[in-house]
Amino acid sequence: MARGRKAKVEAFVPKADDVPVEERARREGERLRPRGFTKAQARLWNERVLRFYMRGILREDYADILFEYIVCLDDIRRYRAALKAEGETYISEGRQGTQIKNRPEIGQLNERWRNWARLVAELRMTPASARELGDIEDLFDRLNTRGAEHLDR
Repeated sequence: MARGRKAKVEAFVPKADDVPVEERARREGERLRPRGFTKAQARLWNERVLRFYMRGILREDYADILFEYIVCLDDIRRYRAALKAEGETYISEGRQGTQIKNRPEIGQLNERWRNWARLVAELRMTPASARELGDIEDLFDRLNTRGAEHLDR
């Protein structure tokens, strides 16, 4: 019996009619693309479609979560670009004198990043959640093996 961590098993993607996996992912991505994307969000969707497809999460029941994932990622990129162009702080003059304050975009960026991180974990796209899923797959493998041994008796 082998010891240690079981090799990572990628989501099974059945091959149909010798169509390359990239083409199948593109077709499925076009079919499931949520409405209401901006051009930048549509570009992000097209960049991520193959990754979603290979992980087995490019499905109709995941469409809303994938929409929010793309919108969050686009917002994060826009906020970072704005902060890079304008800086992270500004100077305010008031009754208390001169104060250096954080731009509001920093709070918005932090909130969107938290939302995005939750979505990534829900979609099992982090190394930790992938390992967790691997443990579950290992459990099913062990159950299937025990079942097969039972049938041999």
